[in-house]
Formats: sequence, C-alpha cells, structure tokens
Amino acid sequence: MLLKIVIHKNISFLIFLIIISIFSLIPANGATGDILINNENKILDIGIPWTLQEGYEVTITDLDQLRVIISLSKNGKEIHRKGEYKTYTYEYRNPANVSQLILRFRIVDVNDNKIQLGNIYQYSDGSILSDIPASIPAIIDSPAPTPAPIATNTITLRQWAVNAIASSEYTSTSWSAKQATGAPDTLSYGDIRTAWATLNEDESIQWIELDYSAPVYATDVNVRETFNPGALIRIELKDSTGVYHTVWRGTDPNIGSKKISWSNISFEQTIYPTSTIKLYIDTNLIPGWQEIDAVELVGISAGTTPEPTIATISPSIRANQFSDDFSGSKLSPGWTVINNNDDSDVFLTGTGYLQMKASPKNGGSDYSNRSNYNALRILQPVSGDWIIETRMDFSPTDNYQGAGIMICFEDIPESNTCNRIAERAFYPNEGGSVIKSVGNYKAYTNSVSYFRVMKEGTSYMGWYSSDGVNWILNGKSTKSRTVKYAGLFTVRQPWDGNTDVYSVADYDYFNITELSPNQKPAVTPMVAVTTGPSPTLQPTKTAIKSIETGTPYPAPPHPEPEGGSPVRILALMPMAFLLVQYIKKFNK
Repeated sequence: MLLKIVIHKNISFLIFLIIISIFSLIPANGATGDILINNENKILDIGIPWTLQEGYEVTITDLDQLRVIISLSKNGKEIHRKGEYKTYTYEYRNPANVSQLILRFRIVDVNDNKIQLGNIYQYSDGSILSDIPASIPAIIDSPAPTPAPIATNTITLRQWAVNAIASSEYTSTSWSAKQATGAPDTLSYGDIRTAWATLNEDESIQWIELDYSAPVYATDVNVRETFNPGALIRIELKDSTGVYHTVWRGTDPNIGSKKISWSNISFEQTIYPTSTIKLYIDTNLIPGWQEIDAVELVGISAGTTPEPTIATISPSIRANQFSDDFSGSKLSPGWTVINNNDDSDVFLTGTGYLQMKASPKNGGSDYSNRSNYNALRILQPVSGDWIIETRMDFSPTDNYQGAGIMICFEDIPESNTCNRIAERAFYPNEGGSVIKSVGNYKAYTNSVSYFRVMKEGTSYMGWYSSDGVNWILNGKSTKSRTVKYAGLFTVRQPWDGNTDVYSVADYDYFNITELSPNQKPAVTPMVAVTTGPSPTLQPTKTAIKSIETGTPYPAPPHPEPEGGSPVRILALMPMAFLLVQYIKKFNK
C-alpha cells in the first residue's frame, strides 16, 4: 500500500511538472498595442457617427451613384474627409507620419442609405494606448502590416532619372532608353536622337522604366514629350519590395499637340517610398514615332538610401523560385496587375486570400478575340522549366465565368498573346460547370480547385484536384513559344445577358518552383486520365482542409529559429532543474 502511495505521489508530481512545462510552451496572449479594433463588418446609417477608440469617429455623410463621402473626426474635430468609390478600400494615415496607418476598411455594400463596411482595422496613434476596453478583442495572431520606412523630413525632391530600360528602343545609343535620363536636352520639336523612341512605328503598347537616385513619397510625374505627343496611357510606381502600383491611367493631356509638351501628372501622395517610374505608351494612338526626352519624379524625401532596383536583376533569378500566400498587407515583389475594366477589382482580403472580381459591365471582362482583352489578371515573370501550383475558391454558375492560371509569351504583360492554360469555368458549350489543366474541359462541380502545371522545355502537363492530395492528370501539350509571364486571371463575359453577375475568385496561394532534375518525370505517351497523388509533385500546403467540409483553414505555423525558440527554451529551464532535483531525490 505504501508503494502505491509513493508511486501515486511520484506520478502526480511528474504530471504537475509536465503541465507547467506545457504551459510554459504556450505563448502569452496579449494586445500587441497596434490594433484597437478588428471587425469583420459594420453597418452604418448615413449621417450617424460610429465611435471608435482614442476619440475617433467615422461618419458616412453622403453618397451618390459612384462615391461614398467619408468623414473622420477626432475629439469632435473633423480631421479628414474623402470620397471613395463604393468597392474600394479606405485608408487614413497619420499626417505627421505617413507610414503610420490609423484606420482602414473596405466598403462592401451600399443599400437604402446604409453602408456595410468589412475588414475594419483601427490602429493606435499612441494617444491612450493603455485604455483599450476589454470588450474590444485585441489581435494576437495578425500583427499590423509592416510600415514603410519613416520619412525623416518633409523636403520636396525633384529628380531626373539616372538609369532607364525599355521594352523597345530604336538603337542602343541614339533614341535609346538612356536618352530619357537626365535633365531635358532635346531643345527643339522633332525626330531627334537625344530622346527615347521605340524600334518601329505603331508597335502597340510599349513601356520605359526609369530609376532615380533617392526614394520619395511621390506626388507628381512630369513627362517631356518632344515628338508626336499624346501616347501616354499609364504610369506605375514601384515600391521598395518590387510591387508596381498604378497611380494614373487615362488620356495623354497633349494628344494632338505638334510642339514640345509636358504631361504633368499629379496624384495623391503615395504611402510607400519609390525610386522607379514605369511609363506605358500606346504607339498606335499617334501616327509616327513618339519620343520622350526626360521624366521628372517629384515627392517628399523618404530620408533613406535607395535600394538596388529589381530592374537590374534578370527575370530568371527572381522568377523560378517564387511564392505568395497572400497573407500580408502587400503582394509579394514582382507582380504586375492588369485591370482594363474600371468596374473590376483585385485586392488582398486580409484573411489570407487574393480576391479577383471580374465585371460584366463596360463591355465585360473577357480574354478573347471574339470580344475583348479586359480580363483581370496578375502576372509574374518566369523563365526556364518550372511547376506552378495554386488553390482557389470559385463557384461559376453563369455563361461565361472563369478563373485560373494564365501564361503569356511577350515581354509586355499587357499583351494579347496569353493562354488560359488552367481554368475553372461555367461554359455551356463545354458542358456547363467544368475544369481543365492543359487538357480538355471536364465536368466539375466543387467550389475548391487546385491546379498544377509543369513546363519542361516545350512540353506542358497539367493536373487538377479538389483536395490537394488526389491529383487528376488532365492533359499534355507542346508550345514552341517562350513563356515570359505566368499568373492568375478572372474573366466574366455576359454571354447570358446578365450584367449583374460578377466572377469572384479567391486565391489562397501561388507558387512557382524551379523544376530540378530529380523532379522531371519521364515523358510518357498520354493515356487515359489517371488519379492519385503525383509521386514527384507533392502538394505545397499540407494543412489545407477542403471548404466543402466546413472546416476552417488552420493558420500557418510561425517558424522558429533552428533549435527552437530561445524564449521557450529559457522558460523550460526552471522546470528542467526541478525535474533533475526530483529525480536525484527519488534515486536516493
């Protein structure tokens, strides 16, 4: 009996030690001090203030057919008023520190003088950080987005480019991209070699990318056009992570001019520092060559040394190993977003997805010579041999809705020579609700789709899956043209006459993996469709559960340093010491 009591005491103490040790492994939960409010949605009435924390109030003061007028106040004083398009994200930043985000939400719906907001975040400005009420849940697992570098002054910089590359240039010296660098030096109107020109006339859409010495929070881009002005159609700025942002799209203000002209484009100050401009021109708009002599970047100094530009890195270095799980506040570097329909939209949801919403309005969003090339798409540069995999949630029901993987064969991502190589769609001519990956369309009704496309030389193979484990080989094809870009697309062309149904696809991740020699399977003749996991191409995400089961997606594990977290190891040391002392006592 005494032996049993001793054993029971020993076991009880051991269990006690184990429980304490386990709890020492669990990270302490607490407010990060960054986010005060995180609400999935909120419905507001027009004119009724919504009281936030730290003295802030947001009020929807008015709306018209396109815009919602938003007023933000603090302690009863209006500090910001802005008109936002109904489906756009609203952001307010601390004017004293433009990298500090204060409020962000998305306008989800407008109906009967009621506004539904989604993905609402309020970040602390530090005024009463300790007074966060217990009723407001603190965000523990989703820290605030990493801010851009803080501007150390408010000096306005005006800069001329120091380097340039272009999609086309007349020669590598005269009329080259380099001729658009530096201050203006083309002194008269005409076809003069000191300005940039494309190789040929009427080359459709071309671009020139210019680098500058110092990063700025940009406010203006001034373009000096010295021959046949009027072809400028879009301006993009590249942030420090390599992501391009469109700051202007429209009609060149100098179209029809026959003299040296300036296109002075102003826009709201960027919230990210930039030292790179990318200009797009449509050479078919104006007969003859169009020539640009100089481009000025204007903005508030970011107070940092410019980083090396990705433009100097070959696509093969940054393209063959790439992954974006869409979990942050920014896209991974290198993406080019193409949206030719003002009613379409693409954005990060804040919950780990990229949502691409293709509109049936404005003529639709197709990718076909039968209608238009307005498909919403997002592309990465690629080269060599690779495997691409993605997962999406998309349930098409109308003719014609589609989404999937696209590959493109031109140096310009906006080109009309792309191929929808893997697609989930509703297409009555192919049987209604269907799917394909390199091969022919097959009947498919699941809302979740996985795609995997492999390129080896000129050979392509494609698989699809509903769970990421059991893969169906769908087809094989040969393409002799070199693939320059690959990415995701969403289309909606209202062949059914319904202009109220959009295509909305939620993408979970997008991975490009370089095809190493041990991954290259022997190329065998195409036989009947086979099922089962691919032995050489294992799923990228092992923790994903199918949405059909109703099971939520688990958060990805946070990686620890090799050997474990130092904090957790230190937390275990007292437990280990007690355990050693106990064992010594027990052995006496």
